[in-house]
This record gives sequence, structure tokens and C-alpha cells, in this order.
Amino acid sequence: MIVFANASFAQKESNVWIFADSCGLDFNGPNNQPVFFPTNSSVTPIPQAEETFGSIADSAGSLLFYIGYNGPLAGGYGRIYNHQHQLMDGGLNMYISGSSTNGATIIPFPGNGDKYYVFYQGFPWKFNYGVVDMSLNGGLGKVIQKNIKLDSLSYDLSEKVIAIQHANGRDWWILTHPIYSKSYFRRLITPQGIDSPLVQQIGLPALENEFLGEFALGPRSEMIACVSFHGKIETFDFDRCTGLLSRWRSIGEEDPIIPLPNDDARAYGCSLSPSGRFLYVSSYYELFQYDLWAVDIKASKTLIYTIGPSVMVLGQHQLGPDGKIYICIAARTTGSLWFYHPLARALSVISEPDQKGQACDFRPSDFDLQGKRLGLGLPSPPHYGLGPLPLPAAAAGPDHHHACPGDSSQLGSPAHPDYLYSWEPAAGLSDPNLARPVASPKSTTTYILTVFDTKHACRNVNTDTVTVTVNHPAPGLTIDAGPDLSVACPGDELKLGTAAQPGWWYRWSSTAPIAAAHSARPKVRVHVPAWYYLEAGDDLQNLCRFGRDSIWVDIDPPPLPLAYAGRDRTICPGGGTWLQASESAHLRYLWQPAALFSDPRQARVWLRPQSSQQILLQVTDTSRSCHNVAYDTLKLTPGQIPYADAGPDMRLCDRPGMSDTIGTTALPHAQYLWEPPEGLSDPGVARPLVFSGEDRIYRLTVVKDTFCVGYDSLHILHQPCDSIWFPTAFSPNGDGINDVFYITNLPPGCVFRVWNRWGRLLYDSASYGNDWDGKNAPEGVYVYRLVEPDGRQYVGSVTIIR
Repeated sequence: MIVFANASFAQKESNVWIFADSCGLDFNGPNNQPVFFPTNSSVTPIPQAEETFGSIADSAGSLLFYIGYNGPLAGGYGRIYNHQHQLMDGGLNMYISGSSTNGATIIPFPGNGDKYYVFYQGFPWKFNYGVVDMSLNGGLGKVIQKNIKLDSLSYDLSEKVIAIQHANGRDWWILTHPIYSKSYFRRLITPQGIDSPLVQQIGLPALENEFLGEFALGPRSEMIACVSFHGKIETFDFDRCTGLLSRWRSIGEEDPIIPLPNDDARAYGCSLSPSGRFLYVSSYYELFQYDLWAVDIKASKTLIYTIGPSVMVLGQHQLGPDGKIYICIAARTTGSLWFYHPLARALSVISEPDQKGQACDFRPSDFDLQGKRLGLGLPSPPHYGLGPLPLPAAAAGPDHHHACPGDSSQLGSPAHPDYLYSWEPAAGLSDPNLARPVASPKSTTTYILTVFDTKHACRNVNTDTVTVTVNHPAPGLTIDAGPDLSVACPGDELKLGTAAQPGWWYRWSSTAPIAAAHSARPKVRVHVPAWYYLEAGDDLQNLCRFGRDSIWVDIDPPPLPLAYAGRDRTICPGGGTWLQASESAHLRYLWQPAALFSDPRQARVWLRPQSSQQILLQVTDTSRSCHNVAYDTLKLTPGQIPYADAGPDMRLCDRPGMSDTIGTTALPHAQYLWEPPEGLSDPGVARPLVFSGEDRIYRLTVVKDTFCVGYDSLHILHQPCDSIWFPTAFSPNGDGINDVFYITNLPPGCVFRVWNRWGRLLYDSASYGNDWDGKNAPEGVYVYRLVEPDGRQYVGSVTIIR
């Protein structure tokens, strides 16, 4: 399968669409962007069918004629209208079914630029055609034949009719699909007329309601997609030479797109993206995308859009000349009547159909129809102007000049998998049926290559020739091509060989290019290491008198300069850092992002980052012309000043052995230092004990793993121990220090109670004896109340530290 985006629209016969309620689209503008125009006039309004539409322009894109429709109240017959939107002479009472998915198509007569076939489904589901002659009535045209039953076959057609241009670029294939059958009928249209149908059995058996559903053509008509209301989704490759379908693939196989119990849930519309990769299939209510390049196509099904169910439904698809896919969203008014609902006034568009999933950019009701209304259908034009398939490529190769018998060379060009090759004469060839045989003739020989295309039967064979010239032998010469050479940098230039000898001929060859291959000392620009071969002789009349030599040309690159930006580091808030690269007079520097530095071209730079930064250092060695740039990176991360809280200033009972706890809960990975250390149990912990002694100011320093530092301080004052005093914390850890909640100057007979943070009573003593050790109480803050015998009360909180 081969498909190409927009290649099929090089001709403009399908650049004007007429459809629905007097709607026209003109794709002849810049970039094929469509412009809307109404087809009705004040004299002749043009009502249209619900599905069946057809229109054709000339090769310049000017509208010629189109199919109209009387409507059910006027007998349901079709009409042909000219480009002035007037009824064409003879255009009445065309037996065209207005409700047929791909019900009509228009193609030119092969070999006659004035006449056109109009193929259409008739009543009931029979295949008819008419003929329009555009040379009559001053170019307005005339229907000279109509309602001609194409054949007398007994089958009924499904709503699928497709015209595909023959591989010769002149004739046409007409493809139809009967209902309740797996048959496909193809007819060839030639200058001699319409041939009898040929039948091919392929695909799934027919199912109920299979007559509904759309045919879709790939952009170069080499692929066809077919869907039906019963859930059948199939694709085929189409051979423009034979009209045969192949490479059948079933994607649906009777599997409803959505599990609804009615036919509205089945497949109806379909289209192929410009590249042929994506297939779009819609039921009345949902639009899906399939990836035809996926290993499992069924598993690639992606829901793109859903409507309902509702009164609005998805209709037919059509790939436009602008590479976008246009889709009808129509409305059902009563029963199965799909005529134009006031809500159905815009076409929906897949703007990027070659993008996967939601990236295809489906835009429902995006293209405004200026008040006109949609049915289910759009025109289904064939792809015009495909032209004949090109001849198979036959490339025997350039002529070869052999110096002496016994020398050999390879002929031809790389093989194509669909081609057969034949060389004549076979003498002197390694294999006359290879694309690239080796030739070793004994005398000058002209070989004829014939190429046959096995895939496309109607492509002509192609030929090409090559001559291999053999000279008479003579004694050889000793040749010196010079010493092996090397360059420092790719792209450097040097001279090969030695000084030229008068009257000698020279021929250099290599896998690398040589500008003056017949010079004794050609200049070459060395991009890769390579062998260079020299053939030279002293007789221009006898090329067999020669000698050979070779040299090797290498690339020896210089070392890269040293680039070291330094280690990753953390910068504390408000701080900065120096960055230092190794310095040398022939090195140039560039620090990036350059905006962070006052001069980013210095080896030593200062910066003060405000956020995390990835720094890139580029070092260029200016003493070399290549391999002279090296890079290094480092990451700068702003640090955070750790939280330092020494606690509130406090008073301590002035009695030996009295202590209390200062500080707050320790931070993870932080270091603590209290100064001075006198009077503290441990100056290196977050919450040391402070013992009774002198009044002091303690300074707390907190250093975290970022090396950023926080500071705080508190003032310890001592007071006489003649009044009651409550500690703020104690540590019941069994070390003999501060293991109980000890109240200094505690009067006898005091009631003492302790509660946790949720109000649960943990301790109750009618005569407290400084013996609460916080048993079974986890680390945390607790509330207490002390009542003296005279009724005075004290309420406070204490922290248990474990």
C-alpha cells in the first residue's frame, strides 16, 4: 500500500462541492482553503437529497455541473444543474436515489474532454448511468442519455459506488458491492465504452443492513475502506492495473462500535487520512480513529468524539483538497427522515487527520454554512489526474572503461523487490538475472538491461544500456602514489600523489570524493579516513599500460581542551559563589545562562543565584580549528536557613541541682551548638538541660546539611527558691536527671492533675509528692493544674522529652 498526502488533488476537478441544502464549497483559493457559497438563486432554489451528491469542475477548478434532487414531495427524482445553478437541458427525472451513501459519481469519457458519465443508484438499488455533453448549449451542457440500466444482473447494490482511475491515466474502473454478498463487481471504462462486469469474491460475508455505510478512497486510490451498519470495517489494497482488491483486513467483524441494541450504533461513515495511516470510522453517535500502521489495528481504536445518542448524528466523511477531513453532523426530525434540521448548519472538521488520537484536532460544527442546513451526505468525487503509473526504473549504470581484459566492475543499481531483471548478452556477467551483476568481458561489450514490474501488470517494461570498454594489454609500470597522509581536522585539505610526469595520464579513485581525479596531485578535502587508489600510465593511446598504487589518508584529531566548571554546590540565601575554570592564554570561555554573569567570558566569575540553576561552561581552544570545544556543567541549589529557636527567656530557681530544659525539637540532619557551654548538660544537642548557677545569655547556632546557619538566643535569670516554681519540661529517661516533674517549694497537701492534648486525665493525686514520672505518656506537651490547700490554683503546661 502506498498513499501520498494531497498528491491526488494536483488536478482541480474535485475542487468544487455541491451538497445538502443549496451548499457550495470552493477549494480553489490559497492553500486550497474552502470558501462557502450558496447555489440557489431567487429564481431557482436548489433543494438537495439527504445523502446522494455529485459535482465536477474542469481541470482549472471551474464548476461544470452537479446533481440536484427534487425532494420527496416532488417525486424523489434527481436533476442535473449547470454551473449557473439552472436546470440543465435534459436534466429532469434522473432516476437517482436521494438516499444512498455513495450513490453517485461523475467521470470524464476516456479520450473525450466534452462528455461525462454520471453513474448512480436507481430504483430500487439498481445501477444506472447517464451521459452529459458539455459541448452543447454554449458550454452549459446537455443530458443526452439518462436512466440507462448498466446491466441486467439480478443483484441489488449496496449504497457503495466508486470510480478509480486506471493505471494508464486514461481509463476508469467502476467498483460496486452487491448487498448480501461478498462479491465486488468491477467494470472498465475505455474509449470503446463500458465493459461487462468482472466479479471478485473477497472479504467478509454480507450481513443484515450491509447496504448502508460508506466507501472511502485513499488519496491515490490504492487503498479502499468499507464500513457497514452491521459493524463490518474492512480495508483493501486496489490494483489500478487489474482492478483487483487484495490485502484484505477486517477491523470490525460484526463487532458493533458501541453496544447499543439498534442499527444506529453501527458503522456508517469512514475516511482515510492523507498519508493513509489513520482510518476514521463513525456510527451515528461516535467517531473513532484506527492506526493502520499498528501491529494490532483493532487495539489501536481511539474514541475521538461522541454526541449522544441525541437528535444530532454523524454522517458521511470526505477528505478535502486542503488535506482536512469534513464530516456532516445532521439531525433526525421524524422517524428516518434526515432532512435539514435548524441545528445542522455547520460542517465538522478533522484539522490534522495524520496526527494520532486527540491531536487530530476534531472540531465539531466548525465550518459555518451561513444558515444553510446539512443532511447526512457529502460528494464522493473520484481522484482525478493520477496519470499513468511510471515505467519501472531501469538503470544499467554509467559506462565503464576497463584498462585490460580480466578487470571487472559492477553494473546496474540496487534491486527493487517487485522487479525482475534480465541482462543481454550473458557473456562476461556473473549472473544475467541480478540487478547488479559483475561484468568481466574479454572485449568491449554493450549490455542491455530489461526491467519487468511484477506488481503492476499494466506497467510497460523498461530498458537501459551500458558499455564496458576493454583495451589491449601492454607491460605495466611501477607507480608511486606517495606516502600515507593525515590531517588534524575533518574538512582539512591536502594534496595527494607526487609530481606529474610529462605525457602521463592519471586516474584517482576512492570511496571519498575527488574533485580532479585525473590530476597527478589532486586536492582533496578529508572528512573521513579513506584509501585513495592511483592508476597511471605513460601512453595515452594504450590505457592497458599502467601501474597501480594506493595511500591511506587518516584523521588525527587534537585532544579536547579541559573544561571543569567545579562541583555542584548549595548557596545560602543572600550569598553568592565564585566559579573558576582552568585558565590558559589560548582558551576562551563562555558561562551560560549568560544573563547571570556580569561578564560570562571570564575564567573566574561571580554569581548570586535566586533559584536552582544548571550552569554550562563552554571552553574553546583557539589554537585548533577542529575538535576544539569542550563542555562541563554544575548545578547550583539555593539553600535554606535552618530554623533556630532557643526558647523564651526564663527564670530558674537558684538552688544547686535545679535544672530546666531549653530549646525546641531537633530538626533532621541538623547540628546544634550552645554557647557558652557552662551550666548546660550537653551544648551539642537541640534541647539541653540548664542547671542553676549564674545568670547567662545562651546563643544557639543551627547548621543543616546545606551548611546554611540559623541563630537565636535566650537569657537565663536566677531567683530565690522561696516561692513555688514549675519546670517547663522534664525527661523521664532513667538517667537520674530531671526524671520527674519536680515543683520547687511545693506545699504539702496539694491536689495535682495532668491531662493530655485531647482532655484525657492521665494523672490525679490528692497530695502530690513530686513523684509524677510521665509513665506511659509519649513525648509531647501536657496540661496540669495544682491546687494548694488554701485554694490557690496554678495552671500550666509541661513538655515530656524522651
